[in-house]
Amino acid sequence: MKVNLTKTYEVEFAKDGAVYKKGDKVSVNMLLAGKFFQDGRVATVPSELMEDAKKIGAEDLFNKKKNLKDIV
Repeated sequence: MKVNLTKTYEVEFAKDGAVYKKGDKVSVNMLLAGKFFQDGRVATVPSELMEDAKKIGAEDLFNKKKNLKDIV
């Protein structure tokens, strides 16, 4: 299975940050989406992103019970 690691996914912010505000939609790569999810800035993960993460065994990026530093 091949997954394009430079692929971007559209995520919607769930809370205001320094740059983005709640409701803003941005395109980011998988790792950045995982960081935003771990930080609670993104509440939901697009299904396409989750499917691609599972293909490469990176679904832990989108599990709030894990510490991002332990995954990467």
